[in-house]
Amino acid sequence: MAEGELILTLRDRDYRGWLSVVLDRSVDEATIQFGVIGTRDWPGMDEQWDFSPGDRCVVHMNEYLMATGWVDQMSPRYDAGSHQIEIVGRGLVSDLIDCSPEGAPTQWKKAPPGDIIRALAAVYQVNVVIEADLGAPLDFQLQQSETAWEAVERITRLRQVLAYEQHDGTLLITRVSTEYCDTPLVQGGNIKTATALLDDRERHSIVIVKGQQSGADNVSPKQAAQSRGQATDPSITRYRPLVVYQAAKTTNADAQARAQWEVQNRWGNGRTATIEVQGWFTDEGEPWPINRLCRIEDAWLGIDREMSITKASFRLGASGTLTRLTLCPPEALTPNPDDLKAEVKGKAGGGGTDFWQQVAADHDAGARRRKESKQ
Repeated sequence: MAEGELILTLRDRDYRGWLSVVLDRSVDEATIQFGVIGTRDWPGMDEQWDFSPGDRCVVHMNEYLMATGWVDQMSPRYDAGSHQIEIVGRGLVSDLIDCSPEGAPTQWKKAPPGDIIRALAAVYQVNVVIEADLGAPLDFQLQQSETAWEAVERITRLRQVLAYEQHDGTLLITRVSTEYCDTPLVQGGNIKTATALLDDRERHSIVIVKGQQSGADNVSPKQAAQSRGQATDPSITRYRPLVVYQAAKTTNADAQARAQWEVQNRWGNGRTATIEVQGWFTDEGEPWPINRLCRIEDAWLGIDREMSITKASFRLGASGTLTRLTLCPPEALTPNPDDLKAEVKGKAGGGGTDFWQQVAADHDAGARRRKESKQ
């Protein structure tokens, strides 16, 4: 079998020999997405393509299962020199993204969060694997016009967990992994191209989370009417408030945890590295994973630490097979973070700011940066 060969199985037939391939997996996106371009007639095939949008499909990369889902789009095209067809599809979880949860219950009372998620997914015959503690039972009600995935995401955000699709089409609910990918990313070694993004547009000086909770003997009517939590980002030195409202029943502790998570998550999402390597496989011969820690040694980007792989994009084109990895600090994905650090320490012998290691700079450092920018 050829190195880095992608096989698309449709109606019990295998198709290979693609001109172009893109397959994306991400902890931030519910479903796996793929797209391929091939000639209208495949080598060794006596018949032309015989499938259509809506067909169930399976995608393998060599012997490794990569996706189980549906064909969304087909686009045959030709010119004087070629006949081609483009096929685009997504995993089984895509139906949760697109569809309203008709057929599921509309509200739950003191239900385990996992039971709610399973009930929503079962409508679309999607299995759910839960590897994280989702906490106490909750009251939950579907909102008008929301999709099944939007309902699931309200729960996963409330309990600060990750939710994404596995290769076999199941929905995985989990935490940020502490497992390692044993292939490091090294400047001058396997790194082909690299880009860093330091983006503060989604960060705020203070995040306030509001919600409501049920009344109880130890909860006053005023407390029940409005739960509240707040967290600050010390490195955002100008006034940039954000108010987040949680629709699910929310205690003060829930609101506080969500506020801290929002601040840390927004920091981490603004500290990303995109690294491209040749081929689709790690040194161990497996496709590059997601939700794994990976060592990065890149002096030009200023990174010398473990980062979490949040996205793996497998590609085939004029440059052969490539994998584009997106990584962020694992602290960005960690639930219930500690209070944010008040300073950024300079690197040993070099001074300056280590944007990748610490969460936030102190106010004095921020003031110095503003002063320097005006000179």
